[in-house]
Amino acid sequence: MKDPLIIRDGLMQGAGQTRLRLPRVNVGNIETINVAGSTVTIYQTLHHLKSVNNQDVYFLNGGMDGDILILTGQNVRLTGGGNINISGKLRLTSDSAVLLILIESMWVRVVTAI
Repeated sequence: MKDPLIIRDGLMQGAGQTRLRLPRVNVGNIETINVAGSTVTIYQTLHHLKSVNNQDVYFLNGGMDGDILILTGQNVRLTGGGNINISGKLRLTSDSAVLLILIESMWVRVVTAI
């Protein structure tokens, strides 16, 4: 596994044996969006997507290239084929999170944390 990258004195370098202590990440409050269709409009970094009928989401509207997005969910699946660059379907749950970044108008999954 590669070392994580850190920025020190304006230069990016491998963390190596350096222990990084990050008590929390400030991304704002989580906002719940009730999903009723295959398109969701996002308006901040952290969202909880909620549906009553196992909704597939193909499009995430909003954001600018370079923006990051952290999603959790309930009864929602992110589905590739729209502007979400994943293969197949990714079920969102309330006890896991997915981190995406917007690159050339496509939301690309960076990591899924369980």
